[in-house]
Amino acid sequence: MPSNVLARRSPLGVVAFAVLGACVLRSVPGAWVGTSAGIAELLRHAGESFAETRVRVYGQAYAVRIDEIRGKIPETGAYLLVDAAGATDGKHLVRHDLAPRRPVFLGWMSARRREFVFPARPPDAPEFVVIAREAGPPDLVPTDTFLEPEVVDPRREDVSIFASIDEPVDGARVTSRVTLSGWCQERGSRPCSSVLVLVDGMRRPERVERFSRPDVAAAVPGIGDCATAGWRLTAAFEASEAGEHAALVFFLTADGRFRRLGPTRFTVAK
Repeated sequence: MPSNVLARRSPLGVVAFAVLGACVLRSVPGAWVGTSAGIAELLRHAGESFAETRVRVYGQAYAVRIDEIRGKIPETGAYLLVDAAGATDGKHLVRHDLAPRRPVFLGWMSARRREFVFPARPPDAPEFVVIAREAGPPDLVPTDTFLEPEVVDPRREDVSIFASIDEPVDGARVTSRVTLSGWCQERGSRPCSSVLVLVDGMRRPERVERFSRPDVAAAVPGIGDCATAGWRLTAAFEASEAGEHAALVFFLTADGRFRRLGPTRFTVAK
């Protein structure tokens, strides 16, 4: 009989059943309060349009900026998308709000670092870069302004150019003044016309010194006189820039060819 169910259970089982029942009864008011608040929120905004929801959740400035960007980039167009540090949710939100426009993810950036999928300007780059922020509206920047003028033609990379990054070695720990150095030259004493050093995706303004490397001339058959084969640059880092960095080096010839080495990663000590 149902009335005898508890009578047939052990005392320990009865206690456990009673405790479980008490927990369920105690949790119901809290769950009901949360559910009621959710229902009240839905009722309060019933009939709200998608655009109104966007303004309420993300702010008027965000909604206005998205409309501006949609007006600049055609529906069938593309844009370079940059993720500002920590803005993962913002990146996905911007992609959704700018659809059907096609994003080409360029990489991420912070106040002191830029790490891009493309080491140089992507071929056929779209006209604009959209920067998704962790908080606040995204930025719209002309690609030419954001990436600076194109420094290499991606179709003219030539791996036959002799080149090296001697220091820092990959994974090194260094002090705040970092020496980046190595050598480059083509056969027949033809020096590379210039060396371009990028640290964390940004061009270093410091002058690249060129100097003689007789050791390279002795070690590499046919390379010829290496009077200007060596290259060296000393980069200073602020205390706030302690941590991991990455160097990418482009070796350019007078006729527009280039070789790219890196990234070489190093850690600046605190």
